[in-house]
Amino acid sequence: MSEEIYRDPETYVDERYSSVGGQKVGERQNRNFEEMLEGLEAEPGDRVLELGSGPALLSGDLKEYETFAADMYQEPLQAATGNGRVEDAVQADAHRLPFKDDAFDYIVAPRLFHLVGEEQEVVDEMNRVAEEGFVFDVFSESSGRKLYNNRMAQLNSDMPEGSILHSDEEVDEWLEGLDYDTRSDFPIPFGAYRKRDSELLTELADRAQDVFSVPLDSVIYYGAESD
Repeated sequence: MSEEIYRDPETYVDERYSSVGGQKVGERQNRNFEEMLEGLEAEPGDRVLELGSGPALLSGDLKEYETFAADMYQEPLQAATGNGRVEDAVQADAHRLPFKDDAFDYIVAPRLFHLVGEEQEVVDEMNRVAEEGFVFDVFSESSGRKLYNNRMAQLNSDMPEGSILHSDEEVDEWLEGLDYDTRSDFPIPFGAYRKRDSELLTELADRAQDVFSVPLDSVIYYGAESD
């Protein structure tokens, strides 16, 4: 399996978000994170760390906040700072963050938990470092994502190895003792229309996303208050 698509920011953006459908994926994902932050009562000027940021595309939309990035790889972090999406960036392992307690107001972690493993450690670190709360998403075990994963693993060598799916019960255990809210999206797994360049087909798929909902949604967003 090649990791270059995840390490090289230009390749990553081109492969994931350059098409009409890919742009829709990014817009929906970022909107969900923004609204979950608002639900946690985040305010303009709050310090927000994007964890597992890659080139920090989400931070580019969080313009009302003071944003920072952390990722395992240096190459995308250079793109994040070079494009002015974040104030600063740090190379770090999500299981052992090099920050003091309550160093940021909030943490956002887009598309991290289908890759990371040892998830409880990551949740505990986010809870420690974020003073107010944190937002992350998971791929749902009870959705069509399972079929999509199996098929894409056969066709796409660049797909993250494992692309871990999680149950509601698993996430409940990670967040035990914390107050949190959820929302779900993508009843059509977003990879199914990411590469579509037809405006009409993409719009139809986007409308279908809004019509169909739980239990078909493949992505679940969690917004937790830090303790």
